[in-house]
Amino acid sequence: MCVRHLAFVLLIWFPAVLHAQKAEQPCPAPQLDHGYLVLEKENQLTYACDEGYKPTAEGWWGTSTCENGQWSPKPQCIEEISCLPPTIINGNYFENPNGWYAEHRTITIKCDDGYELKGQPERIRCINGTWPPLPVCERSPTSSGSNGGGSGHPFATIDKCGDIPAVPNGDVVQTGLRGLKYQCVNYYKLEGPDIVVCYRDGTWSQVPTCKAAFCSVDTNVDPQLKSVGVKYIKDGESERLECEDLWLTDHFSQAQCTDGRVKLSRCCNRFELKVGYC
Repeated sequence: MCVRHLAFVLLIWFPAVLHAQKAEQPCPAPQLDHGYLVLEKENQLTYACDEGYKPTAEGWWGTSTCENGQWSPKPQCIEEISCLPPTIINGNYFENPNGWYAEHRTITIKCDDGYELKGQPERIRCINGTWPPLPVCERSPTSSGSNGGGSGHPFATIDKCGDIPAVPNGDVVQTGLRGLKYQCVNYYKLEGPDIVVCYRDGTWSQVPTCKAAFCSVDTNVDPQLKSVGVKYIKDGESERLECEDLWLTDHFSQAQCTDGRVKLSRCCNRFELKVGYC
């Protein structure tokens, strides 16, 4: 009788243990060539790349999350002359499975139904880490909702287009009868039109994006700086960060943020900073 009860308990308990073990699925330590880990916390890591390389994400660092035993997206450091995937509004192209494109790689743009390039080149080439001016897929004059149908304009009230488009790191700051106005949150800049309108065919016009326009310095990992956490600096601006107490007077490092990358000076005293000697 006892053996039968024990078997029943094991029958219930053992699958639960297997499920718990399967649910955890920790991720192995990532192999990061030409880069190094900046911060690893619970199921997320932050990494940076050596000089001459960059992460497969906008900015000077990359982040990855452990999901079902794998890091997503995969931490990678690629050559600075390589290109990240471009964003083509109302268009598409063959996406490289590795998430980036080597220099001189060419992609062919194909517009969605109802859109066309209108004389713009359909092929673009990655040159020195950047794409040339991206082609724009414009609404075709023959597509529904362009300007036909006897109405004086191609627009409709915004309730005809369904859900309001979400813009990561951006907000709708003004709502009109036929359109919306967007604005990015602090430390981000708007790319694309700030006004989005609703077309009569139930689609929205081009939606903007909010691109990061800042740098971050983790003072906890830089040995020359006093540990005060992560400091954020707007693109094009600079900030003085206090250095460790290794001198008789206060010393600071000048942090300059340019195009998402930060440059730190050596630790200098106030006079050196004032005369520009640092």
